[in-house]
Amino acid sequence: MYAMAMFPSTQVHRRPASAPVDLFLAQRQTPVDCHFHIFVARKGVSGSRYIPSYSSLLANWQQVAQASGVRRGVLVQPSFLGTDNQLLLQTLANPEAALRGVVVLAPDVQPSMLVVLHQRGVRGMRLN
Repeated sequence: MYAMAMFPSTQVHRRPASAPVDLFLAQRQTPVDCHFHIFVARKGVSGSRYIPSYSSLLANWQQVAQASGVRRGVLVQPSFLGTDNQLLLQTLANPEAALRGVVVLAPDVQPSMLVVLHQRGVRGMRLN
């Protein structure tokens, strides 16, 4: 349901008891990956309990997602990047990516920033 709220054009599909499961699945909308991360190797905030030694970029996700028929996704800010949402916002700006984002925000974030983030594709925030 979380992804449905972010993509309001997606309808909730309920399988009629008489409909075969295979037919029901064939009629559904394109699936959405509801949680994935992108990051650059060895980049993170000081004090993080874990900072990966490898990168995971949008192209990596697209390759795996498209092979599974997934075309849309919810990009979630990794905790080890803290409140530096720069890479996430840059990725949301990619016109070829059908994405929404979940950011990590400082406790003192201004309400005007929430409006700007929404305009850039952010639909949720993560509390760590």
